[in-house]
Amino acid sequence: MIVDRLVVKKGIEERLADSVATALREGNSIVVAEVLDGKEMLFSEHSACVKCGISFEPLEPNMFSFNSPRGACPACQGLGSTMEFDPDLIIPDKNKSISEGAIEPWGYEHGYYRQMLVSVAKHYGFSLDAPFSELKPEHVKVIMHGGSEEVLFRYVPRDRDGLWEHRTVFEGIIPHLARKHREAQSEEAREKIQQYMSINPCTVCNGERLKPSSIAVTVADRSIIENTRMSVKKSLEFLEGSVLRKKKRLSQSL
Repeated sequence: MIVDRLVVKKGIEERLADSVATALREGNSIVVAEVLDGKEMLFSEHSACVKCGISFEPLEPNMFSFNSPRGACPACQGLGSTMEFDPDLIIPDKNKSISEGAIEPWGYEHGYYRQMLVSVAKHYGFSLDAPFSELKPEHVKVIMHGGSEEVLFRYVPRDRDGLWEHRTVFEGIIPHLARKHREAQSEEAREKIQQYMSINPCTVCNGERLKPSSIAVTVADRSIIENTRMSVKKSLEFLEGSVLRKKKRLSQSL
């Protein structure tokens, strides 16, 4: 549907505004401007992509502050880094076997963990006496991150007779520690688990602290991150130059 045909010149501002308003209303908030001997331009009232449907929320100053929930990266809450469980801290000496206490957080004296690992090793077919460095990658993955198969666990309590058996999927060391960290009732308990975590740059914002949609906003092809990395003098020159170039383009189009 063609709403209007215009020659861009002074004095058509009111008609242009009316035509755009009509096109937005009839086109479900989307306008296509065809320029003779030029490229077709598509505009969305909701800052949305007509192909993927992703839209930007209205731009506000707090979208560009990592101290604001509206601007902070959702993965790291604006810190730019995350604490993650580090396999090298969990298994500091890979020349040790699991029987020798290679799994630092669990040790090997605790009866429950020991018997649980015996069941896991029997089910998946690896030895607890082999150096950890010699275990197959698929076995290391099961130990660290858990498996997908049900394992028959057998546990003999120390304080009473009998055998306790049940079938379930092995949780894995890292998911186990993560759960214990979430459920910890004291700061001391959390700190004890955090010794097996390391601080890494956030993989969502790459350490920039802002959410991806805020970083995607650019002025003259530069994001706020790129602009703030410049000196005050260079940033001012860049912004003033951007304004002058925009004014020049507008004057040339009228």
